[in-house]
Amino acid sequence: MKPFILIAAVIYTIGLLVGFHIEPVLAESADTGSFSVWDIAKNNLASVIINIIGGLSLGVVSVMNTVYNGVILGYALSIILDHYPVRLVARHLLPHSIEIVGITLSCALGLYIAYFVFKTLLMNRQMQFQTRPFVICFALTVIIITVAAALEVHVSMS
Repeated sequence: MKPFILIAAVIYTIGLLVGFHIEPVLAESADTGSFSVWDIAKNNLASVIINIIGGLSLGVVSVMNTVYNGVILGYALSIILDHYPVRLVARHLLPHSIEIVGITLSCALGLYIAYFVFKTLLMNRQMQFQTRPFVICFALTVIIITVAAALEVHVSMS
């Protein structure tokens, strides 16, 4: 899983950098209403599921979704840092930034599925699906996303 995690981290970072350097077009007001842990976890878990199932598209959907998540964060950071000091932004962002790890891990899982599909179905080669590491990474991803949602609600938004 290590090479897939590294590739996924690079993909997310590229999206983050692209988003950070996009010229602000229209800064729409964000919905700052109250959200529950479940609301945020549900949204992030949907992204995780998209990344994993995206492996069936040979990773195209996983990569696009991960880049999109990075672009959104990068764009938001570029706008926020224009108006607030880094220290304040970091205080509110860092507690729930572990969701980046969850999104990256889910992309890695999608890329692993893509690799498996490519090798076994398209190249007609024998390959053993590594079920145990896959399930462990999936469970870890769900835990990370759930903890990130709790931190976002109880620390970042407070």
